[in-house]
Amino acid sequence: MLDKLFPSDIKRMINKIMDEGQSAKIAEVTCGVLFGALSRAVKWEMLPRNVAELVNCPKVERKPQKHLAPWQPQKFLALMFFASPNSPVLQKPFPRHRVGNF
Repeated sequence: MLDKLFPSDIKRMINKIMDEGQSAKIAEVTCGVLFGALSRAVKWEMLPRNVAELVNCPKVERKPQKHLAPWQPQKFLALMFFASPNSPVLQKPFPRHRVGNF
């Protein structure tokens, strides 16, 4: 049955996902899962080729990651450890946890 799968079938599935209002991320992940499964089938010699390779799957634009400066985690942990539960730093009551008391 998989040997009757064509790139047009995969493209139709992706278009249906998008037409149903799903996000491009859902379509991208679905396409990736299908690509991986078909690649495994080729590796196990169940299929002669991976037809998902011929389909242009949607790509989600990634936002650049923001990293903390070296001093920021230390400041955050210091504020959380030394702030009282009613401190304006915390904005709302937060249970205090001390090392060893979980």
